Amino acid sequence: LAPSLRFAFESPELRAVLEATQALIAAIAAYLVYGRVRRYGRRNDLLIAYTLALSAVTNLFFMALPDGGESALTFQTWGRLLSRIAAGLVLAWAAVAHDRALRAPRRAALTIVAAVDGTLAIVAVFVGLLVDHLPAGTDVAIDAGGRPVPAFWGHPETLAAELLLFAILLVAAFGFASRADRRPDPMFTALAVGSALSAFSWLHFAAYPSIFSDVVQMGDLLRLAFYLALLLGAEREIQTWWTRVATAAVSEERRRLARDLHDGLAQELAFITRESRLLARDGAAPGAAERIAASSERALDEARSAINALTTDDVESLDVAIAHAAEDVGWRVGTEVRLDLATDVEVSPAAREALLRIVRESVNNAGRHGGASVVTVALRDDGVLSIEDDGCGFDLDDAAAKGRFGLISMRERAEGLGARFRITSKPGRGTRVEVALP
Repeated sequence: LAPSLRFAFESPELRAVLEATQALIAAIAAYLVYGRVRRYGRRNDLLIAYTLALSAVTNLFFMALPDGGESALTFQTWGRLLSRIAAGLVLAWAAVAHDRALRAPRRAALTIVAAVDGTLAIVAVFVGLLVDHLPAGTDVAIDAGGRPVPAFWGHPETLAAELLLFAILLVAAFGFASRADRRPDPMFTALAVGSALSAFSWLHFAAYPSIFSDVVQMGDLLRLAFYLALLLGAEREIQTWWTRVATAAVSEERRRLARDLHDGLAQELAFITRESRLLARDGAAPGAAERIAASSERALDEARSAINALTTDDVESLDVAIAHAAEDVGWRVGTEVRLDLATDVEVSPAAREALLRIVRESVNNAGRHGGASVVTVALRDDGVLSIEDDGCGFDLDDAAAKGRFGLISMRERAEGLGARFRITSKPGRGTRVEVALP
């Protein structure tokens, strides 16, 4: 229809750019799918990661080989072609095979590297032994007028390999499309679209032979479109992953707040309700009013702790957060707070929350129960937190026998982090609470 239209251009520079671009995109996508392997431990993801890694290494390896004449060109052509067939077969396997859990997903990286190296070694040895018997790479057929002509003029062996790749990639395209229909997945969708584009690129090469030569034509652009589809799928995969991470973080924070409210505020309010009803019926034990008042104070502290957790900026450093928590409680109980806090201690969010609650509970106990005038809060560089007061102190054996809720809660929070928790106190000599992070 348009015999004067040029569909092929001889450009070694553009060829190098295309091969390098495809290799980099394949490497990025392989690393991303490897992350899926580590996260979910599925065999099909491992096969996809291997396919993409093999494609990336194949492009870089054969592109870096020096030009050494006809034999070198034949070696490069068939080395790449057979590597593509191996990658296509595994990709089709991943598309149609039933998924299974891996026994050792943490060894996936070693498995992929060993499989890619082994495949390239086998292909290189095989092609090296038969290089003198394989047809050389072909170029676009040119007629007497200097125009490319559409004809099946490639070697029969090359044509058979290209048509085989076309069929393999079509199977992969249908397989991934079916998977994407059953379970929406941006990577499966990208692989379905990309496999179809790649399949028709090899059909184009069968009609217009120009395999890995310096001539760039429509088949090369279709192959590039395969990698661009992968890049888009990778972007969608990352976006989906971050959305899931954010959703999981919100859900985890809601569960944590619910757990804290249940263990603290709800328990105190339940106790207050029960004692108040007994008191109203004149059936409460002696000292009920004092117990209700103490429980009310603890419930108020728990409510304030929950509010503080919801309003505190997470980017606030640990020393600043401890200072705010200690000074807030100290101001309410009328106790002077002195601070000696290291500024470069970093902990996990769970450890941060536990330490802040221990600080609040310790300062509160020192002011309300110990009558302390000064509380010193210190945080060392090695992750040791201490809260020391000059209050009246108490007998540790007597406190353990009475099962004081505040002391038990602090110990459980520290031990839940794997930290060492120690309380030192004697009547008339104040109290020292120490938490040593692992």
